[in-house]
Amino acid sequence: MGVTSDRLRWLALIAGLTAVCGISQGQQRPDLIRSFHAVYALYNGDERVGQSEFSLTFDPSTRRYTFESRSEFRGWLRLLSPRPIVERSEFLIANGRIQPQSFGYEDGSRRGRRNFELRFNSKAGTVDIHRDETLTELRAPAGTLDLGTMRVALMMQLALDAMRGSFDIADRDGIEHYEFQVEGRESTDTGLGTLTAQRVRVERPDSSRRTLIWAAPDLRYLTARMEQHREGRDRVAFVLESVEWLDAGETVRPSTEQ
Repeated sequence: MGVTSDRLRWLALIAGLTAVCGISQGQQRPDLIRSFHAVYALYNGDERVGQSEFSLTFDPSTRRYTFESRSEFRGWLRLLSPRPIVERSEFLIANGRIQPQSFGYEDGSRRGRRNFELRFNSKAGTVDIHRDETLTELRAPAGTLDLGTMRVALMMQLALDAMRGSFDIADRDGIEHYEFQVEGRESTDTGLGTLTAQRVRVERPDSSRRTLIWAAPDLRYLTARMEQHREGRDRVAFVLESVEWLDAGETVRPSTEQ
């Protein structure tokens, strides 16, 4: 199965998925979050087809966090997505809980037909979906996240030894329910060499699509590798190449001894 324009959208959204919030979100701690900038290579099967960059920053003046990802493709895939696919999520940490504020998505096409924006109202328990010049307001279950904050939430949950759970994610088409389970610890190859990681399975109960995430404890559970499988056939993967911890100035880059 090839990579279609809809699939490119899914890949960019799920890329580096390190996220979960459905269990014990009240136990999450802001001190488990560190600012970072990470670079991933994108593969379709054995072919390298692009690169993604993920960053998490913190503004002490507003106490607001920003998660951003930028994915660019090359070769024939660039015809489908000539511009970067961009996600930007802003959130707060209040009473130990992640509170999404807004989420924006740019689909990388010239016309931006799949672009959308989310606005969260935690007091009213709603989320506004802006797309196609329309506005839809939905009731949002307590703890609902977007596709950016969910990455941060899983890093926090794994650091607290969470093993399984479920979560609700607001997206362009509404709110979807996902489940996750830690399947064990194993080694995985990355641009940094072989890393020991927790393997996490994430899936929607009514979907044939399954995502596997390898989260590295030595990198504060940052995603070391992510693979997506559909009906047991095709595979796409994001593989970590480098990471810089922005609050400490520490950079981890590919080893020269491969």
